[in-house]
Amino acid sequence: LFPSPRCLSRTTTVAASSTNPAGRLFSPSDLTTFAESPWVSWLERLAREVPSHPLVAEADAPDAFLQLLGRKGDESEAAVLQALRAQGRTVVDLSSVRGTYEERVAATAAAMADGPDVIYQAPLSSGGFFGIADFLVRVDGSTTTSQQQNEYTVWDAKLARSPRPSQALQLCCYAEMLTNLQGTPVERVGLILGATPLIL
Repeated sequence: LFPSPRCLSRTTTVAASSTNPAGRLFSPSDLTTFAESPWVSWLERLAREVPSHPLVAEADAPDAFLQLLGRKGDESEAAVLQALRAQGRTVVDLSSVRGTYEERVAATAAAMADGPDVIYQAPLSSGGFFGIADFLVRVDGSTTTSQQQNEYTVWDAKLARSPRPSQALQLCCYAEMLTNLQGTPVERVGLILGATPLIL
C-alpha cells in the first residue's frame, strides 16, 4: 500500500525512532500525489529540502482556482458537520487539538474511548504516516464493555460528484492508521460526495 518514503514530498518532521529513523511522517495526500505523479511529488520535496534549487524558482504561482476549490471544500465539510449534528449525532471536534503528533493521536484515542457517534478532524498515525481524518464514524452496534470497544470507520468529504481512485487510496491510508489505533480492521469506509454518503 505504501510507497518508499524517499519518493514522497510533503512531510511532518518528528523525532527519529527505531520505526521511523528518518524522523519524517508522510500524509495520505502525499501518497495520492505520488501515485498520480512521482515527478510532482519529487518537486514538492525538493522545494522543502532545497529551496534554493533553480527548479524551485521556476515553480508556478499558486493557482487561484485551486485555492477557491480549497475554500469551497472547507465549506462543504463544515456543512456535512452541521448536518450530522442536526441529525442528533453526538460529535467530538478535535480540530483545535495541538501538541506533538503522539499527543494529537492520543486525543483521538481518548475520544474513541468515550464513544461519540462522530469524531471530527481526528489525528491518526501509523507506519510513517500522519493525517487528519475528516470524520470517524462509530460503527453501529459497537459499545464499550469489558469485552468490546468502540469501533469506528473513516468518512471523507469531497466536492467531486463521482468517486475517484485517488480518493479511495487516501481513505485506505486513513483506514490503515485507524486499524492500528483501534486494533480491529476497518472493513468499510465512507466517501461523502455532496450530501450523500457513499460506502466504498
